[in-house]
Amino acid sequence: MLVAFLAAAGNAQAQAQDQAPTAEAGAPQPSVVERAGSGHSLVARMGNDHRKTFDPGTNPVFRRSGGAASAFDPDPVPVPAADSAPAAVAAKPASRTAELVREASARIAEQANARGARDSRQASLSASLASGQVGVRQRGVASWYSNNLHGELTANGERYNRFEMTAAHQTLPLGSWVKVTRVGSQRSVLVRVNDRGPFAKSRIIDLSYQAAQALGMINTGTAQVVMEVVSAPQDSGTVASVR
Repeated sequence: MLVAFLAAAGNAQAQAQDQAPTAEAGAPQPSVVERAGSGHSLVARMGNDHRKTFDPGTNPVFRRSGGAASAFDPDPVPVPAADSAPAAVAAKPASRTAELVREASARIAEQANARGARDSRQASLSASLASGQVGVRQRGVASWYSNNLHGELTANGERYNRFEMTAAHQTLPLGSWVKVTRVGSQRSVLVRVNDRGPFAKSRIIDLSYQAAQALGMINTGTAQVVMEVVSAPQDSGTVASVR
């Protein structure tokens, strides 16, 4: 019986092999897929030298990439140009910097023009005062002589008299007559320039004790005044105080 069983099994195996599908004789057998040398198509080399050409432009499984065909190439991820967006962003700070530079240059030019105009006016005033030009005005701080200078020699050779209406100025010709008005009041005096001074910064005229008393500045020591040249040194007149 064992012999009969083995013989039946062998027959069944032979029948199964006979029923298995076999490739037809002469049917093309796929071997490899290779690229065409031109890069424009792919050629599948089949058995028995059968060839089939695939055009990557029409076959959806093949796509071009950089001018050459490639199989199963995924959709490329769009990448912006490396210098496009940063250039646009960088343009804003550069533009703002240029704007700030222009504004600073304009302010510097404006300040320079104002300073030049101020210096020009000061030079003109100084020249007018030095020449004793009648009608020239100067505004600033007035002070008055200390009482202990009474009897001292002045620049024109006179002795200082605290009870006379005299004054000292840095550049006005000696002998000039000037009207001094205290700012914010109606008090004015006419004084004759017979000395040089004051030499303290920002002060424009030193008044005698008598002139300072007429202007009401004995206690304060200084006052804001407007000084106006009313006569040249060769002119004569009477020194007086005007209320």
